[in-house]
Amino acid sequence: MLVATITALIILFSGGYEIFFAENVEKGIKEYVLEKDRRKELLDMTKEIKNGAKAYNKERKANFKDFEDLYTNYNSDEAELQAFFDNLTEIQKAYQGDFIEKRIQITDKITDEEWKLIVQSSEEAYQKKLDKLAKKKSKTKDPFEKTRKKISEVPDAQSQAPLLEQLDSFSERISEFEKSMKDVNVFENELLVQKTNSKQELLTLYDDMNEIRQKAFGHLIGFHESVRSNVSEEQGEAILSTFYKDLELAPM
Repeated sequence: MLVATITALIILFSGGYEIFFAENVEKGIKEYVLEKDRRKELLDMTKEIKNGAKAYNKERKANFKDFEDLYTNYNSDEAELQAFFDNLTEIQKAYQGDFIEKRIQITDKITDEEWKLIVQSSEEAYQKKLDKLAKKKSKTKDPFEKTRKKISEVPDAQSQAPLLEQLDSFSERISEFEKSMKDVNVFENELLVQKTNSKQELLTLYDDMNEIRQKAFGHLIGFHESVRSNVSEEQGEAILSTFYKDLELAPM
């Protein structure tokens, strides 16, 4: 469940990332569940989950467009932005709950020995991705370089300072969010190694991510408010448009 190629925007707008918070579970089912009928049933169930995820992703893309229109508008106010994020949060929570329910339904049909082998395979796949990520990380540049450059074009240095401060705070929240996502996997989280957990236990896996996401939303609103408070509409819309593009393109 690595996010080296996932943009900041997708990170914030997603409700979940992996059905099992593990790598290659579907591949593991194919390899380690030898009983033909049960294997087919499990694969049909994973396909159903994927179809549900596709529906969510379609809705999420619509949210991208709504967010772009709202956020790059200099005159959007704090209440409008907060209402957008509140609605998005409700959608995410429903998706997270459905994700967890389906995970339980599937793991209930997998034997302890099969699950042990699937987890072991997942850990090996995850380690390979970690190694690959470490190589990419060394080449990563500031994802908001273009936004900083656009802010530097504001003639008044005193007007630049609060914008840069909000941008730094948002970047820190995104880094925290990335770390919290990577911590939730069978390689590092004992709860996920266990095959049988309650829905409430598994929903706690989202707690840190949801909390940090909410803080990131707050800093997004704060950045927008700083733009409105410190620069002209023409300068502000140029900065907000550049920032939105960085959110879309910056790998996290």
